[in-house]
Amino acid sequence: MDQKELNKLKQEINQYKHLMGKQRAEHVKYYINYVRENYGDKGVKKVKDTIEKMGFDIGDAKQYRDTEWVPESWAHIFFVTAARIFDWDDREIQNIGRYIMPRSIITRVFLKYFSTVEKTLKKGVKQWDNNFTRGELEIKDINKEKKEGKFMLKNFPNNPMAYVHFQGYFSRLLEIITGSNKVKVEDPVCLDQDKGNWEWKFHW
Repeated sequence: MDQKELNKLKQEINQYKHLMGKQRAEHVKYYINYVRENYGDKGVKKVKDTIEKMGFDIGDAKQYRDTEWVPESWAHIFFVTAARIFDWDDREIQNIGRYIMPRSIITRVFLKYFSTVEKTLKKGVKQWDNNFTRGELEIKDINKEKKEGKFMLKNFPNNPMAYVHFQGYFSRLLEIITGSNKVKVEDPVCLDQDKGNWEWKFHW
């Protein structure tokens, strides 16, 4: 990556970095582990070296418990940098969301306690606050007969890749909750770019 590309990447990261709050340490660990599993330790080093060249700091996730609060920007910086280095397309970004979902300690614990689809989904969106200190996730227009509904995320301005990432996460979550192999989460629709309001229609 030459200096021009590096400056462009830094600008992309900075566009949303200042708006961020905190999230659980497990998130940045999952991104690091994904890169390690798919590109090896050299891949992780390449991402971290690039981050250092841009003058960013993402701390040392290994020093934190998975459920400990850390700056949300750590995961954002690593994720966006890795996406540009390895040229991830939307399909790959969705797959990363699917990869992370069943590994989340908070989500695994939560899923043990609710059995019906509607109750699990409605309770599940309330778990957002257990992962992020900003944004609100809601379930809208859920219809058990038609097996459809909407996820709506509000007040969460972020890199557009993040919403594609959540598309994969929500897809895997619905598969686990419903047990259906017909789950489809549609592409994210932007309702308000500045406020960070997005929605995803889903079917199962």
